[in-house]
Amino acid sequence: TTEGWSFRTNQERGSFVDIGAGNGKVLEAARRVEGITALHAIEKSRTHLDMLPPDIFILGVNFWNTTLMDKELGFIFSNPPYSEFEPWTAKILREAPGGSTVYLVIPERWQRSVPIRKELGDRKLKYEVIGQYDFADAEDRTARAVVHLLKV
Repeated sequence: TTEGWSFRTNQERGSFVDIGAGNGKVLEAARRVEGITALHAIEKSRTHLDMLPPDIFILGVNFWNTTLMDKELGFIFSNPPYSEFEPWTAKILREAPGGSTVYLVIPERWQRSVPIRKELGDRKLKYEVIGQYDFADAEDRTARAVVHLLKV
């Protein structure tokens, strides 16, 4: 859910992209936030793409071949595959347009990740852990990892 997230929106920041959108649950939650005016997704699964409402604009189907820096994105969200969260997160941080807010659901071990710390430092990005969760009993995707909701 988007409870507790801070969305300060204006005309330029009203777009929201979910990278690895899955069944669109996060996009549906974002739809209810005042000021979010455009919803976008990057998703590779044809099954999941077919589940998304027609008003969600697909930016790409291959995350690694889709650039973010040339898009007008106010908010970027991703809950990446934990097996590749480091390069995935580093790419998002490297390519996020200036002024956008990034929300990441990533294993707590991100704090020791050299590639992630490098991108945060290189771009002088401010960040905050705004939640800590355990998805051992999650309905969509169980995981043994304790994860942080990181706001950048």
